[in-house]
Amino acid sequence: MLSVDMRYRSDADVFDLDPAVWLADDLPGLLDAHGGMAHEGAVMLGCRPLGFDVEGEAFTLAPVDETIRLQPGTSGAAVTVDLDRQSFSDLVQDIQTPQALATAKVVDLPVADHFRFLKWWPVLRSVIDGRPVHSPGDIGFTDIDGSLLDLTRSFDSDDDDEEIGWFLREAGFLHLKDWWPTDLMAELSSDMDDAVGDYMRGDGRSWWARTDDGGDRCVRLQYFQACSVAAGQMLVDEHHLRIAALPGDGHASGWEGTDG
Repeated sequence: MLSVDMRYRSDADVFDLDPAVWLADDLPGLLDAHGGMAHEGAVMLGCRPLGFDVEGEAFTLAPVDETIRLQPGTSGAAVTVDLDRQSFSDLVQDIQTPQALATAKVVDLPVADHFRFLKWWPVLRSVIDGRPVHSPGDIGFTDIDGSLLDLTRSFDSDDDDEEIGWFLREAGFLHLKDWWPTDLMAELSSDMDDAVGDYMRGDGRSWWARTDDGGDRCVRLQYFQACSVAAGQMLVDEHHLRIAALPGDGHASGWEGTDG
């Protein structure tokens, strides 16, 4: 079974990045290797020069001359992002994104500058990771036989696992139909209604949403299998274990049918 894991780095790769060392030793080579590709994305997205000030280490990335140029200082930047060393390290290593930094108030830019920074994110990743910025038409979905993938297709339990896994890897989702009987689904629904009274907003084991009328609506129950016989049985059911194996990454269920 083909893996759906498309990650290109792991937590084991993370290190304490020194901005000055990275700018001097790593970034020039990355720009030489990927600057042209990143420039195409910057032009498509309308990126203007982006400045960084990392605890006094100031520089600008500018899309010029069919590449991305590293320039000292930030006087020519359309927007300058002030970051501490740790946040810059996290940004370079794809641990934090511009939006995550803004949400955490690490970066507090005017709205227009915030969106200018966001535009640069896929361009920065293109420079650092060597991946082109997506443009319309880049992505195609191919079936296992080489034909165009039917994204409306659903799969039942009689379908071949290799075909199902291929679809999952190509499309990133699955529509599964009739894998469990309707009476089991009805039992699960009833068990949810019975269990929700034991959950509350802020309990650390459930998710809630606010409705238009100001009420709270529970949208996710964690550890539900501990209070539903049907859910517990479903987790060790052959269909569930079969679905868990479809991504091809050796997933094993940690639920053994008990609360222990």
